[in-house]
Amino acid sequence: MTTTNTPEALRLETPFIGTTCRHTGRQCVLALQMAAKLRVALEAAQENAPDFEMTGQTEFGGCGAACPALFRLSPEGVELYCGVSDADALPDLARFAAALTGTAPAPRLPEPPRAFVITGAAPSAHNRLN
Repeated sequence: MTTTNTPEALRLETPFIGTTCRHTGRQCVLALQMAAKLRVALEAAQENAPDFEMTGQTEFGGCGAACPALFRLSPEGVELYCGVSDADALPDLARFAAALTGTAPAPRLPEPPRAFVITGAAPSAHNRLN
C-alpha cells in the first residue's frame, strides 16, 4: 500500500490508502481518479446531509481486463473496491481493508478485491478555513 508513485495530478487531498492491483501490479489510475471524484461528490452531499451514505457499482477497463468495482460513500469517507461485483460483500470488503490497515481481523473472502482505495472522512464544514 503506497501513494509514493501516484502522479501529482491524481493525488487525493486527504489521506488515503491505495493498494496495487493484483492484475497489473501497479496502482489503478482509473480507481484513483474515481475515488477523487467520489470524494468531491461526498463533500458536496455532506454540505446538506452530514450523514449522507451511498453505495454503487461501476466497471473499469483501462488495463484490458473488465474490472467491476463497488464503492461506498459515508461519513467515514470513500471506499472503492476493484474486481468485485457482489454488493452484499461490502461489509466483508470493509473488514478486509481494515485488516490490511491493522485495525481489524481479516474475514474470509471467496475472492479478495484486485485493489482498493479508501479515503478518510472529509473535514466538517465548520472546521474548514474559508
